[in-house]
Amino acid sequence: RMAENMEDETLYRDPQQTATDTPAQLPDGLLAFAQNAVQRLLADRDSLQAALGEVMTEPKPTVWFAATGDGSDLRQGVVLDARSRMLYDARHIYINGESFRAAGADARLMQRLANQRQLSAKDLARASEGALELLAEWCSAGWLHTIAA
Repeated sequence: RMAENMEDETLYRDPQQTATDTPAQLPDGLLAFAQNAVQRLLADRDSLQAALGEVMTEPKPTVWFAATGDGSDLRQGVVLDARSRMLYDARHIYINGESFRAAGADARLMQRLANQRQLSAKDLARASEGALELLAEWCSAGWLHTIAA
């Protein structure tokens, strides 16, 4: 997952590679390049943390979400769908294989959702417009549901 975000300049190139009678054999230079690239990626703690959070929250291949509403009315509160997986760290919120940067009051709100699996109307009254928009998107995706009055 981390390698998917690598810059183009880190793609393997070997212009000195000569023609070979064994074109299907992995070249030693490629192995050395891959080992170096993985070590560089693993040294980037933020990238490693984000990849881990995304992988740990990725739904199983057999899990499908169906939206039960458009998320336009969150006033009564929201609850995570039973199949949703949600985690967080100091800088990110992870849900169902995706990561979002979060800080301040919005981060604490999303952390409460991850820990308690629901947010009350009182919790949502303090949410920023951006947090409410994100929660509405998650409702539309079926990742969470509004609580009926």
